[in-house]
Amino acid sequence: MGPIQLLLTIALPLLTSVSGHGQTKPSAKPAISPEQLSKYKVMQFSDKNYRNYCWLDDKTLIIAIEAEAQKLITRPADQYIPLLNELERKHQEVGSFGSLDIAANGKCIIGNIGRSHHIFSLEGKFLSDGYDNLVISPDGRQIVTWYKGHNLSILRYPIMRLKEIVGQKEGTRITNDRQHPVFTEGGIADIGFSNQFLIVLSHPFRASLKDNYDSDESRLWILKRSRTNLNGRTSRKELNIPISGRIIRSFFSPDSEQFLLMIHSGKEGKLVHICLGSINSTQTKLLLTISNPGALFDFRVKWKPNNKEISFVYNNTLYAIPVE
Repeated sequence: MGPIQLLLTIALPLLTSVSGHGQTKPSAKPAISPEQLSKYKVMQFSDKNYRNYCWLDDKTLIIAIEAEAQKLITRPADQYIPLLNELERKHQEVGSFGSLDIAANGKCIIGNIGRSHHIFSLEGKFLSDGYDNLVISPDGRQIVTWYKGHNLSILRYPIMRLKEIVGQKEGTRITNDRQHPVFTEGGIADIGFSNQFLIVLSHPFRASLKDNYDSDESRLWILKRSRTNLNGRTSRKELNIPISGRIIRSFFSPDSEQFLLMIHSGKEGKLVHICLGSINSTQTKLLLTISNPGALFDFRVKWKPNNKEISFVYNNTLYAIPVE
């Protein structure tokens, strides 16, 4: 992999409201049809060598591209220059660059740099890093981490801890075992951390520990524990999903109140469906269906910090659509 450039750009998509919000039962009809998609175009990438992107606010993108790729036309937002400089410094120090994601209700970004997760404030201050997977609370003060073991010893029930984002090494252990499970290694889809709950999207557990780690990827549970008692009772309900297929990815919104599901269906997974759910309901609704989406790695579904819009890359074009 060649060197990476980090660029800031201002994006001004045309956004209009869509119907379908507040349905009492799932519908297999998309809220946005493929014919309407052109209305939500944000920008065309000038080269396919972009690595990733991340929204810093509703109009500003940070884009990581290969250095030899054609430069994008940019209008840097001055308040984000310190963040850009810190990310580039960390990249030069570590030598590789992975994902970028907005978190903590738009207060922080998480960069997968090298083999670690690095947390930065939008002002460019480095806050924390670690090898474990993590999710940040909406106020940006706490994180929940989970450790799944290593290649030689995969943990059936990953180790979970609650930590302060700055200055706390070990943190408080969160119970996750056979008697009081939150998720298993083979079942986890995503974890959210809202103002009220720790939320896990998990494929159904296997009945026996002797079974393989593979789980039923066509079904999904939503499990919740109160933030006031993270070792207390776990609420568990199965989601009602309008599309039959393989659930390949899930993404919590920056405030962890909503989530997206990406579902493959059709021959050889030629269709990708994006569904929207709320942590306060078992109902989900279909937002969009895309045919022949290309490599999953290049599709790159992201939330905007406002928790009201999502974006994705399709045919080298960035789109942003409302979810309300």
